[in-house]
Amino acid sequence: MGLAIIDHYFGTPSQSFQTLFLAFLYYKVFEYILYLYDAFVLSPLRNVPGNPWYVIFGQYALFYERYFALGGHKPHVIRNQLHYKYGPVIRVGARAISVCSPELVQEVIVKEDYPKSETARWLFGPNMREALFSIVEKEVHKRLRRLMSGGFSISGVAKMEPLMQTVYMDLQTYIEELIDKNGGEATMDIWTLVHGAGTDILGITTFGRSFDSIRNPHPPIVDFVESTFKYLSSTASLPVIRKIPFLNVNVEYHKKEANALKMCDEIVAERKLPEKKRSDNLQLLVDGVYNDGEKIDRDTIYHNLFGLLVAGADSTAGAMGFTMKYLIQNPTFLTQCQSELDACPVDSRGLISQSVVKSLPFLSSCQKEALRLGTGRDFQRVAPRDVVLGGFQVPAGTEVNCCRYALHRGPWWKNPDEYQPARFGAAGDGDEIGAFAPFSLGTRNCIGKNFAWQEMRVIVANLLRRYEFEDIPGQDEECGIWINLMLKSNKYMCKIRRRRDVKA
Repeated sequence: MGLAIIDHYFGTPSQSFQTLFLAFLYYKVFEYILYLYDAFVLSPLRNVPGNPWYVIFGQYALFYERYFALGGHKPHVIRNQLHYKYGPVIRVGARAISVCSPELVQEVIVKEDYPKSETARWLFGPNMREALFSIVEKEVHKRLRRLMSGGFSISGVAKMEPLMQTVYMDLQTYIEELIDKNGGEATMDIWTLVHGAGTDILGITTFGRSFDSIRNPHPPIVDFVESTFKYLSSTASLPVIRKIPFLNVNVEYHKKEANALKMCDEIVAERKLPEKKRSDNLQLLVDGVYNDGEKIDRDTIYHNLFGLLVAGADSTAGAMGFTMKYLIQNPTFLTQCQSELDACPVDSRGLISQSVVKSLPFLSSCQKEALRLGTGRDFQRVAPRDVVLGGFQVPAGTEVNCCRYALHRGPWWKNPDEYQPARFGAAGDGDEIGAFAPFSLGTRNCIGKNFAWQEMRVIVANLLRRYEFEDIPGQDEECGIWINLMLKSNKYMCKIRRRRDVKA
């Protein structure tokens, strides 16, 4: 009787399913039409120029932009092209815009201090939600930053220089062995070498142990960091993928994640022992107590450990890698840096201190220019209220992406795609035009800026002083975005030999 009634009103089961499916389909089509009407007719953003496909296809357009357009992993290049075509404000979604001019970036990040958007939080995945750079809430960020700031102050970082020099000496020993083994000249992957040094500096200054990344470029912790970059990047445009447990990409990532968590558990447990305590950033987190007496919880400790790994093992190492690549490709600039370094005092090991290096104008200009060309991830913010940006009405809640790649390569720079250190010299205007933000700006600027500069000075200056480098033409120099800007090949080869006129 019941089945007869169902059949009478709804038809057979197959017909019922078809009816429900068609009803659902009609509903979604109607919903999509309303979405387009709102986006192109009602929304204040309708007047913002840009490619309409970002609005029509939403996340799918972003997915295509990131993984397929221009060979994949080049959304920064596409955004830069769109800004050159449409101007400093472009629409990149139904409720999202991108800005790139120095004035607008300063307004959003410094003057008005827009809050970070939720995009910044899910971009870095569940294991870095409470990391300092991905926290959205301003007061939560301020509280944690205040606690961590001592370890990253100029005086706090200066105490780590001997440890950084120890890593450099390990790097030098390794290079010397290879040069001797190859009859006075070796062919090396300088990109991987400085990445290994950066990882070991992070290990010895934060974790209290070297990861031996110079001789073994892919230890488990580095493998985890690299996997994290690829995983987060590959799922950034469609984060729902991260919630499908049986997908191989999730299974493999979570295996490595479990090993990394186990390592962190062991290190944190060890640091809680009185005899194992050290004066470093990890100890600040392990023993951390906020001003109100609340102790830092486990997630915050671990998320910031992973955050330090991401920043130290890749961001700063990438800056060193790009600096070396550009100098090796420009022998005139390289020679000028070496002349500057040759006039510097050295210690008994032949090392130049970072306090001396920071006063060298040309090397500093070369490093800044490499940072300009070698950084690319957007700064994600959200409009806290209805505002006007670049003459366009922007409603509250709109995601405002500050396109750093376009900021660093916009028309306000002369010959923006060329490596020209002089733009940061005495006669240049690179520091004045407000379009240089390798460490972000405002209240959310990189807390590790001093650490990064010291690391770059210690490693790069001492390498340049001791060795001659020769470029190997014809290499793949294509770059892509995996959270940070990187060489797609993840290597850069060069010839290296001792300088004959270098002081001991």
